[in-house]
Amino acid sequence: MTQDELQEDVVNKALKFYSDNTKGYLDLAMRTGKTKITLEVIEKLFDSSFPQILILYPDNKLKENWENECIKWKYSNPNIRYSNFSSLKKCNDQDYDAIICDEFHSLSNGEESTLKKLSSTIWLFLSGTISKETKQKWPEFKEIYKFSTIQGIEYQILS
Repeated sequence: MTQDELQEDVVNKALKFYSDNTKGYLDLAMRTGKTKITLEVIEKLFDSSFPQILILYPDNKLKENWENECIKWKYSNPNIRYSNFSSLKKCNDQDYDAIICDEFHSLSNGEESTLKKLSSTIWLFLSGTISKETKQKWPEFKEIYKFSTIQGIEYQILS
């Protein structure tokens, strides 16, 4: 399996998942293209409209990554709102079409509580290091796809 084939498979499974579900997560090893996959899923789910999207992250370097990836993959949406986890309380002023939470395993208990109060049609959480404890904190979220570091090395996607 190549990286492109993996990404296509994840996108297809996510689209199928969201035909019946609203809350899911991707458990993908680093360097598999989580951001590219997410942008493609959002674009296909919302048929080229401009959905209200909230992208959450623990570290401001990840915001830069999201902005750069949007440019790289030519995803343009004036309705993207970015927030680091510590500023979540500022995001409860509207409903969202999609909330994307990058590295959701890094949320503190207080941030988790604030996030659970937000409203969204689609929820997509991303990580490559999800623990059993994190899964237990979010039982309403279902695994969409799992691709481990070991698999990435086996398929020579990772070194």
